[in-house]
Amino acid sequence: MITSLTLRRWLVSGLSLLAPTTVLAQTQAPTLLDDFNRPDSPTVGAGWLETETTAGTGAAIVSNQLKLSSGVLGKDYVSRDVSSRYSPVLRQNADQLTWLFNMQQSRPNPSGFGPNNYGVAFVLAGSAADFTTGNGYAVVYGNSGAPDSLKLVRYTGGLTGPATLRTLAAVSVPAATGALTGPAHTVRVLYAPDEDNWTLEVSANTATFDDPTTATFVRIGVRKDSALATTSLPWVGCFWNHATTATENAVFDNIYVTAPCTLGPEPTQAATSPVAANLTTTGATLSWAAGNGTGRIVVVRPASVAAAAPTDGSVYNGNAAFGSGSALGTGRYVVYAGTGTTVTVTNLQPNTPYAYQVYELLGTGCTTNYLPATPASGTFTTAPCVLAAFPTQNPTAATAVAAGRTAATFGWTPGSGANHLVVVRPRSSALALPAAGTGYTASAAYGGGSALGSGYVVYAGTGATSVTVTNLLPGTTYSVEVFTYNGTGCSAAYTTSFFANTTYTVPVPPVGTLLPFRGNIHAHSSYSDGNQDGLAVTPLQDFQYAAASLHSDFLGISEHNHSQAGMSLPNYARGLQQATQATTASFVALYGMEWGVISGGGHVVVYGVNQLLGWEPGNYDVFVAKNDYQGLFREINRRPGAFATLAHPQRGDYGNLAGSAAFSPRADSAIVGTVLRSGPATSTNITYTNPSRGSYTSTFTALLAKGYHVGISLDHDNHNTTFLRTTPARLVVLAPALTPADLMDALRQRHFYASDDWNAEATFTLNNQPMGSIFAEQGPASITASVSDADNEPVTSLRLLRGVPGSGAAPVVVATAAAGATALSYVDPLAINATAYYYAVISQADGDSLVTSPIWYTRRIVTATTPEAEALALAIFPNPTAGTATLSYFLPAGSVVRVEVIDAVGRRVVSLVNGERQLAGPHTLVVPALGPGLYHMRLIHESGTAYRKLLVE
Repeated sequence: MITSLTLRRWLVSGLSLLAPTTVLAQTQAPTLLDDFNRPDSPTVGAGWLETETTAGTGAAIVSNQLKLSSGVLGKDYVSRDVSSRYSPVLRQNADQLTWLFNMQQSRPNPSGFGPNNYGVAFVLAGSAADFTTGNGYAVVYGNSGAPDSLKLVRYTGGLTGPATLRTLAAVSVPAATGALTGPAHTVRVLYAPDEDNWTLEVSANTATFDDPTTATFVRIGVRKDSALATTSLPWVGCFWNHATTATENAVFDNIYVTAPCTLGPEPTQAATSPVAANLTTTGATLSWAAGNGTGRIVVVRPASVAAAAPTDGSVYNGNAAFGSGSALGTGRYVVYAGTGTTVTVTNLQPNTPYAYQVYELLGTGCTTNYLPATPASGTFTTAPCVLAAFPTQNPTAATAVAAGRTAATFGWTPGSGANHLVVVRPRSSALALPAAGTGYTASAAYGGGSALGSGYVVYAGTGATSVTVTNLLPGTTYSVEVFTYNGTGCSAAYTTSFFANTTYTVPVPPVGTLLPFRGNIHAHSSYSDGNQDGLAVTPLQDFQYAAASLHSDFLGISEHNHSQAGMSLPNYARGLQQATQATTASFVALYGMEWGVISGGGHVVVYGVNQLLGWEPGNYDVFVAKNDYQGLFREINRRPGAFATLAHPQRGDYGNLAGSAAFSPRADSAIVGTVLRSGPATSTNITYTNPSRGSYTSTFTALLAKGYHVGISLDHDNHNTTFLRTTPARLVVLAPALTPADLMDALRQRHFYASDDWNAEATFTLNNQPMGSIFAEQGPASITASVSDADNEPVTSLRLLRGVPGSGAAPVVVATAAAGATALSYVDPLAINATAYYYAVISQADGDSLVTSPIWYTRRIVTATTPEAEALALAIFPNPTAGTATLSYFLPAGSVVRVEVIDAVGRRVVSLVNGERQLAGPHTLVVPALGPGLYHMRLIHESGTAYRKLLVE
């Protein structure tokens, strides 16, 4: 879900949901379509088509505004064909399109676009004049619940209800406290046809209409949407959905739409006197005498490529780095666009002939007219490379030291060269030497740098004497070579007759060792409200995208479970199939749901339930009433291995689970985690540089204090095609192997932690049991916590917190590591029969944090009188039951287990587990529906037998 934002928060923070990823197309100015400044009239006129529920009065000119009003249930609207202003096939326009308008409706809390609701919309581009049919784009206000949001949407099948609307950008704009009318909206919408980017902007003033031509706009969001880019959408209009209150209305004013574009005059004098000077191996300075245009572009190409003139009405971006500016076909790049007479071009190839042209232009945007005839033209050849002097002393004393499970730090004593090159390769492969005159790209993530033979360059530069390399494979022995060199690129001169070298073998962890796997289990595909940028259309494509991301072992897509966010029953089954299809030996794909209404109540991420849970007729496999969280947890508990995590929890969510609501064993059995951070949900960043810094720690600590057994997770909540590329933060799951079954079991047992740093590894154990464990033993609590980081980022604090479940008190810090220390040991002399939970919080110097899931420990001296069921935490609920029930228990050690249902006279009714070996940790079983009566659950394991009563009504 996209966490709701308010316009006030936009203004205070000065932030937008996302910045545009590229420069928008240059705009042609919009002109007035209609300001309705004419005498009051029941007829709108001026080319508007009217559709009214009350003939003659539904749409009218009142006080120099368009007013829609009616006491008859239905939809009133006016529409107008604007295809004479720009191409109705939006992508065919050469320039940015703009819409400006004022819109308001009288109802302070409109409910939307279904029957008996109230909602107002301005249609930007529609395929039909009848806005109850067809497809298009609109700005709408009105939705179920509160507050209401102003949304830029794509509609499919008319403006007839929430199921037909796909949100591209939105901002919450609640009515002022005590207001008798809804907020006044002054809106600007932009569409860039070169990238299919839609932009929503609004004025901060919601008390009155601003003049949209002079208003100050706040950018709400930019979304790529190409679904209707090639569909004819000639209609704009004003739309009001309403019930029967005759005094309610909607008003519109000051509608501006992009004006027709007329090409400007062509320059009459071309640029002259082209000169190429200051030639280097990779650059040249070009100059010319200007013609009589208002500007000019310079196009450079290899001399072997034919020239091509620019297209009138097009705008080209210049970039002096050859290959980075706008392209005029293949191989031709704009290196300059402006009013000057010189540019220094870079990024050229050595000893290569190039040609260039300078084209004069007049006008801007779509009016731009180029002079293609007789441009200033010239040729030049870049300088050949000259090798630098070879170093005379080679590097020595190469070393290798482990820096984590799959990382190592390689060091050396420098040679006499200005730079050093480090190559890592499997020892079994042949040595390959760097070539003189060749530059190499380095990456400390093994496999990410330039290939050299069977190895990869992990360092290339000056100043360092060590590099920490990640992504090494356990059990593999690597050879490491360190070369010294002078010069860069084509002048690089390497010493290859002598070099420093060493070897390193990555250790293999013992069988059964819990290994860290990194990913995210909260994301969305186009099957609900994800892929809003239009860059992918199926979960399979999303999984494949995520698998190619850095530090990515798994992705869980959790679709919204209802049609308001786009989910349909057939697609849920398709998503499950595609997750299986996308899973490989090196990547696991999971598919689940995010359960809950769009606004209010709280969202729950659910996995292991391979049926869609919902409340909409015809759109679920299993019915669970809207906002019935206890019903949801019951369904989760009915399915062994299923679990839930809490997504971006707010105060009062889930029936006030973390607040005043009584402790719920049913919820405790279903929920395995709640988030440390979530998002940024709507980011389009794919450079791993947009981390979330929000925190939901208060929910985590409140649930622990109430007695819930919740781990700490971390969500990305992707709504664009950014899977595992927006932020370096990861949910880290500890499992013995990377398989769906192992990951699901590890998640169910809370063996996970939240990390802002994708290559930091945390360990946390109590009496050798991993994080997430719930168990009892006789000794004190002996705890160890540590962190390792392949980047060697300094640790500013490592703290151990302790709390008492069910006490209502927040956890407190009981131990802190020494300054800069990366490990901590602590022994808690817990009282006999006392229970506590513990978790670690690690902070790094760059502000990143790692938080482990807790360990719950009971110190108990088991005697002949200690109830075995109590020692095993054996529980069953609901109890009494009228149907199925869930049996839960915790094994302190792996054991062969038999679980049976015994009736009142001692007969075995059903066997739930028949002599199977189970691992230590929590387990749940479904008890099938039984006839009315009293039963006993009998659990037999290697250390004894335990019983629990069950009453079936």
